[in-house]
Amino acid sequence: MQVCQKCQSKFEIAQEEISFYDKISPVFKGKKYLVPAPLLCPECREKRRICWQNVGFLYRRLCDKTKELIISIYPPDSKYLVYSHDAWFGDDFSDSKYGIEFNFNKTFTEQFADLTARVPRLALVNSNSENCDYCNFIDRCKDCYMSFMLYHNSEDCLYAHWGMEDKDCADISISNKLESCYECLQCLACYKCFFCYRCHHSDDCYFSADLHNCSHCFFCKNLSRKQYCIFNEQYTKEEYARKIQEIGFNSQASLSKCKAQYKELINSMIAPASFKINCEDCVGDDLINCKDAHHCFLSHDLDWARYCFGAGNDKCVMDMFSTGYNEWCYEINSIGYSSNCLFCVHITESSSLFYCDTCGNCHDCFGCIGLQHKQYCILNKQYSKQEYEELVPRIIEHMMKTKEWGEFFHPSLSPFGYNETVAQEYFPLAKEQALEQGFNWSDYEAPFPKVEKIIKADELDRDQKFLIPENNDILN
Repeated sequence: MQVCQKCQSKFEIAQEEISFYDKISPVFKGKKYLVPAPLLCPECREKRRICWQNVGFLYRRLCDKTKELIISIYPPDSKYLVYSHDAWFGDDFSDSKYGIEFNFNKTFTEQFADLTARVPRLALVNSNSENCDYCNFIDRCKDCYMSFMLYHNSEDCLYAHWGMEDKDCADISISNKLESCYECLQCLACYKCFFCYRCHHSDDCYFSADLHNCSHCFFCKNLSRKQYCIFNEQYTKEEYARKIQEIGFNSQASLSKCKAQYKELINSMIAPASFKINCEDCVGDDLINCKDAHHCFLSHDLDWARYCFGAGNDKCVMDMFSTGYNEWCYEINSIGYSSNCLFCVHITESSSLFYCDTCGNCHDCFGCIGLQHKQYCILNKQYSKQEYEELVPRIIEHMMKTKEWGEFFHPSLSPFGYNETVAQEYFPLAKEQALEQGFNWSDYEAPFPKVEKIIKADELDRDQKFLIPENNDILN
């Protein structure tokens, strides 16, 4: 039994976790440099990682290179240099020119902080996407607006949060493979579903919850392989159409009434102790197609994973947040298509990185920021393979003495205020508490935009037509 050095709570480290630390420990010239057991409990480790994750706080500011107005996750008063996407990936931007030589008279944290102050930061975490200028943490998407943590060929989505392969959707959250859906939460592989919760492989369902392989259901809950049902009562196709006509939901007033009934339905549904689909030997919630995943949540297609949140297609990983397609990684925040990466944030298509931030297509780098297509770099300084393999072991031994090796970045290194990150959503703290625990805090308040007219929500036209298809479309 271990005692967390942060909150003093007790936590266990299983023998299989000890074996995992041994397997991920780097080897240089035949000598293994062991990754030690963590000093913090799983919850404190997660807080320390996700205080690097500003997902939805967007600001108007100037690009520090082009002086053009841009949208950024860094406020105008940020102490960091911030470049637009085009400037940061421009041909004249050299990430290695900011390199510094490692100083064994200083801690790694001190030197990484110095490097952080020198290297320009990317305005938005937005890659391989088209026409998604107002989105953050988005990859391989097209024509999306105000959407966050959206991946893998999502298209034409508005106000979407945390999904993949979603198309023509609005106001959806934690949902994958949806098409033409609206106001859906934690749904999978659904088509034309409106106001649905925890439904999968269903279509043309409305104001329903926990439906599996259903179609044409209205105000239903806890059903499997059903169609033409209202309030869980079976109807014929023709009866269903007439009943929907009687209910009516084509105005704001009728919509409000339907929402109230939907809320009652959610509160009365039979909920499983945990939500798992096709899982084996798993402990957690909201898991799909996982095997041997413990203390994992909102994840899919995991194979041996521990303490993961928002992970997908990862194998042999531990302490991960918002990740996908990785192997043998540990203490990672926002990483994809990578292997053997330890203590890193915002990494893509890389391998064997240690303590790196916002790097892509790199391998064998230590303590680097903003590198692309690089190898054998330390604090952004280029070395030969031989020099790298001689210097890194010395740095690890130095970090062992300063008790930095094996622990994630110190929270003070995060470029965001704690209140700007998802850490505040999951583990809310007052400003005084956050500062006392070593986190940063942002006091920036954006000026209210100048507008010609403000209409309060309760003053909007309540007779506007709602966008659910007309009744003659329901049965098509």
